[in-house]
Amino acid sequence: MSFHPPPLTRERLSILLRALSRRGGEMKMRDLTRLNGVDWWEIDQAEELGFLTTEKRKPPTGRPSEWAILPTVGENVSRNRPTKPLPSRDLLGRRISSREWDFAFWYALGDFGPDTGPFDFKRRGWSAYMKAYSSCHSKAAARSSASRLLKRPEVKAAVAWQFAKLDRLPEIHRFYPWTAPEVWDTLHRLDSQRARWAPRHIRERWILAGLRAKETPPIFE
Repeated sequence: MSFHPPPLTRERLSILLRALSRRGGEMKMRDLTRLNGVDWWEIDQAEELGFLTTEKRKPPTGRPSEWAILPTVGENVSRNRPTKPLPSRDLLGRRISSREWDFAFWYALGDFGPDTGPFDFKRRGWSAYMKAYSSCHSKAAARSSASRLLKRPEVKAAVAWQFAKLDRLPEIHRFYPWTAPEVWDTLHRLDSQRARWAPRHIRERWILAGLRAKETPPIFE
């Protein structure tokens, strides 16, 4: 499955630029990701948009390192700066975390073996929770936490995505959605039966989009 990074948002760019400003406008990319929680694809997107530059420096001793550098005050970067503002994190929705993806994977996979009985298969939320969140060792706590987790819209979308992968849906491994709307829209485009699990407001949006497409007259008759 190819990795598709999420778009850079205004909030994440602000964190990146503030971290560089506190260090005098330049900082090792390794320290930037380790100390400030900035992902490497956010640095790449900020460089593509012209907010910073990267440079490889070789110290007198040791291995070379990548540096992220802010443009100087006198440098003309208006040609590289995007004229369209970056999207806000609130408009994109909450990203599905890696733990939620792990929980959805183990929940869709289910349990099969001596713990479930001879020739028995069970899909248990508490078991998936304890596999995804290894720090949890109590079944009672795992049951209540898994019950709350399965009510989240992001987890519902992640579970549907994992079921679609188990259905061996063609070309699904080419996509890597980050939010619940991206999951449902991708499943809808791929004509997956799991798209029927989408919330009502998303299914209504698909219906309205289909009606508008039918009402749009063709360009050439």
